[in-house]
Order: sequence, then C-alpha cells, then structure tokens
Amino acid sequence: MNPTQLISEGNVRSVNKRSNAYQLLKDNINTIGMETPITYRVNDKNENVVVNGHQRLAIAKELKMESVPTFKMIRSKYHGKVDDVTRQLSSNMFTVDMDLLDASEAVKMIFAENPETTRKELQRRFGMKSAWIQDATNLTNLHPVFSKIIKTNAYDTTTIMEYLLGICLAPINVQEQNLIEMFENDIEFSEKTLKGKMTAKDIKQIVDFHKDEDFKNFKNTCDSINDEVNDNWKKNFFVKMFTLFDKKTFLDYQKEMGKEPQYTYNMFSEYADEYYCEDDDFLADFFVNKTLVGATYFKSVPIDKDIHRDAWEKGHARLEVSKFKNKQTFRREISLMTNNSIADIDIIAWDGRLTNPTIKYKHNDKYIAKLKKEKSNNSEIVKDSSTKDIFQSSYNKVNKLITPILFEYVENQIDPYKVNEYGMNIVVKWLSELMPLTFYAQDNNECDNNKFLNDLAKKWLDRHTEDVTIHQLDELFAFQSQLPIKTYLSTMFRSNDDFKESYLKCFSLDALQTLESVTASNKKSAIKEAMNLVHMPFLELLGTVSGQSSQGLLREYIA
Repeated sequence: MNPTQLISEGNVRSVNKRSNAYQLLKDNINTIGMETPITYRVNDKNENVVVNGHQRLAIAKELKMESVPTFKMIRSKYHGKVDDVTRQLSSNMFTVDMDLLDASEAVKMIFAENPETTRKELQRRFGMKSAWIQDATNLTNLHPVFSKIIKTNAYDTTTIMEYLLGICLAPINVQEQNLIEMFENDIEFSEKTLKGKMTAKDIKQIVDFHKDEDFKNFKNTCDSINDEVNDNWKKNFFVKMFTLFDKKTFLDYQKEMGKEPQYTYNMFSEYADEYYCEDDDFLADFFVNKTLVGATYFKSVPIDKDIHRDAWEKGHARLEVSKFKNKQTFRREISLMTNNSIADIDIIAWDGRLTNPTIKYKHNDKYIAKLKKEKSNNSEIVKDSSTKDIFQSSYNKVNKLITPILFEYVENQIDPYKVNEYGMNIVVKWLSELMPLTFYAQDNNECDNNKFLNDLAKKWLDRHTEDVTIHQLDELFAFQSQLPIKTYLSTMFRSNDDFKESYLKCFSLDALQTLESVTASNKKSAIKEAMNLVHMPFLELLGTVSGQSSQGLLREYIA
C-alpha cells in the first residue's frame, strides 16, 4: 500500500524524529526495507487508520517509499471491544521500551475517552505494577513546557525523571509561576503570563530558548524547580504557621481569593489540602485580614518591601513570627525587640513578610510628651543641689559588670573575616572610618593579600574594641546582622538569673524603690522582688557619660 493512503488518529507514543532510536530504525529500513507490516483498520469514513506503526509510516514518507507492507485488522467476535489506544499500548509495551513520559501521554488519551478510568484499570491495560502506573499518572500533571522541551531536543529522561516526578506533584499554577520566575530575565513574557496564565506564545518562547541547548542546563533547570516546589523549609513554615493561625481559615481564604491549587485532573484533588499559597502578598493579606494580631496592629500599616534590609538600624526591629499567636505574646516580642512598650510606639511600616517580619517604628506623640515631662522634672531636680542622684553610685558598677560581657559578645558574634556584598572586609571598613590604623608586621611571609588583610582585621578588632563607644560598636553588630547591645543585654536579663541578680545589685535601694514592683525597705528584699521583672530596668543609663566611668567602651550610648 502507498504510505499516502494511511492516516493517523493519534499515537500513544510521540514520534521524535531527532531521537537516536528513530534514526537507527530509519537507517535499517533504508538499508534492508520495511519487514514489519504497518497494522491499520478501516474507520467509518472508509479511511485507513494506523493502529501500530506510526514511526515506520513517518520514515516511509521521509524516504519517499512508494509501497509499504500492511496488515488490515478486521474486527470479529474474537477481537472484542478493544479501542485503538489499548491496541497501541499492547503493541508498544511488548515490542519497544515505553518510558514514563510516553506512558503519561497514553494515560491522558485514556482519560480523554473515559475520565472515570481507575488506576486498577490502567494496570490491566498497561500490564504494569501499581507504582509504575502511579508515576505515569502523576506525570499527566507535568506542565507541558517540560515535555515539549524534551521532545524538541530528543532528551533522554533517565537522569531527570526523579526531578520530573517531584515537579509534577505540584499544582500546575505553581509549576508555571516557577517557570516564569526562572526565565523572566531571559524572556519578555506577555502581560497575561505575568498575571499567572501562560500563553501558547510564551510556552513556545521557553521551548525555543532551550532548543539545541546543552542537556546539562535543562537538567539544572529541572533540578532547581523541583527543589523550589518541594522546599522543605516552606513546608515546615506552614506546619509552624498552623500552630499560630487556624488552618481551615487559611484554606477557606485561599479558595475565596482564587489561590487554590490547579491540577490537570480531578484525581489530584487529594493533594490539594497539602498545598498552601506561598505568595508573599497573599500571606500578608491573610495576616492582616484573618488573624487577631494582624487585624489589631497591622491593618492600616503600609508595606515597604525594602525595609528588611535595614532590620538592624535604629527604629527597625525583626520579629519572631512564633510570637504572633496572641496579643500578649506579640506585645512581649515588641517590648523585647524595641525596648519599648507597644503603647509607646507606632508601627509605621512593615516588609510584608510573614516569615520573621521586619517593622519600622517611631515613638508616638503620647510617649514624646511623657518624655518631655520627665526631662523637665529632671531639670528641676538638677537645679536643686540638695537633691541626690540616686544612680550616682551605679554607673561605674553597671559598666564594670557589662564591659566583659560585651567583649565576650564581640568575640563570639563578630566574624573578623566576613565581607560585605561588595567583597570588602566589614571589620576593616568599620574601623577605617573611626580611627587611623597601624599596619602590623606579618609573622608569616608566605601569605597572600587576603590572608594578610584578614590577619590585620583580627588584630585591629582585638586592639581597638575597647577604644570605641557602644553606639559605634552597635554599628558593627548591625553590619554583621547581630542583635543591638541593649537587645542582647535585655535577652540576658530575661534568661540568666545570675546576670539579673548581679545587675540589680549595682543599684542603690533608693533606685530600686523607683520600680513599681518593689516595695521592700531593705536592699536584699528589694532585689528579691525585682528578680520577678521580665524587662531590664534602667536601660537608659547604659553607656551614659554620667558618673565619669573609667570604662570608655560604655560611654556615649545614643539610644
């Protein structure tokens, strides 16, 4: 029969003319001819429809063969009601290897004919075990971009199948979003695609971008997207979040806002309850609209996505989201991280990140008015020379207690070799802006510039730490993303009873009696009562020039 007299109504396996198997078959037919007949049937339109032999037919047309051997399939009572897909599957499964991606295309055709097909039925039709059927079925949810790239370049899927099997479990819209993010710098996507619905044109752009590309690059693409959609950190974040916020409320809001997962077939709905929208804007929206802390403290606060970079600057604080369970734990977190009561500050912006958000705050008018009144009262006290400074004996005691703690904090937390985003040593940059530096002789002559500079940074840090003020030292902690000194000491006060007691002993009975919780008439009892305090008192005294402390490190602290 002439090849032009045969037609195809679909093939469960893709005909990839660039594959090695196709080329070998073509060379064989060109050399010795076609020995295996093409099986066909006659349809209702009296057309000769290929059932088995699509690749051989394509080769025959390429070679311009005038005639090919054929076998006409005649339906009889012995054939039963068997469709073309099943016949092709039967033929392919027992004559050539069918990989999982080809099998997934066959599964799609079966589902198109009968969406209610069960996995058990698929096992019977493919003659394969349940695990193989499960993988083939899951791959029907793989974004078409991946299969198109593989077919276009005739890639062998053996080494990337584990990535594809991971990617296909994610909702289609999540796969698509990750593809857009991965290629947004290389491809100019349409507005429709950027809004979350990839067009056929943009799918073609990604496929064309990979045409004739090194397989290693595509493998890296699959690896990266698999890691992203199966990120354990993200999964753990939601596990943690649902201990703070109601899961059902989240899922209902996700559905209400059109953020529910999208899958190719309904059978994947079993995964839907395990998918949570990770979009930062959606999470922020959920937080301010559906949680108690969000609605109370963040409802009218604008989002500034850049302020997370300034988390350690004055007027900024990075908060632990685990403290957002209720108003009480949130207020404590604010007090710890800002050294202020929530009643004394206004949150003026936040970065919109529900993963340990950064806030920007300022003292409110009520606090400023209270501060002015206190300063006015203090001025009146200073004018009265008969008034004793109840803290006069405390300054040096406090400084003497805290100085070695801060030196240890510097030694443990500051990395003298750490560089900034431009590759410059942070300690060297910090010190060079504060004081003239003396170069020390290098003991080891066999060292390069980096080692020489790192050794100098370590020596300079050890030598000059005691020459700087707390305010200047706080700048270094900020550069290396460490807690400010007052926050660090506040944390110690709350968690270390030995330090708390030593700190309270630095103050006179008169000073301790200014604390609301202290009513005792002797110092020992006053300290015992003050040990119940959660927040560190008298923080405003740290680093002042009052008392003419001999400890230079603790002077000139600017709160």
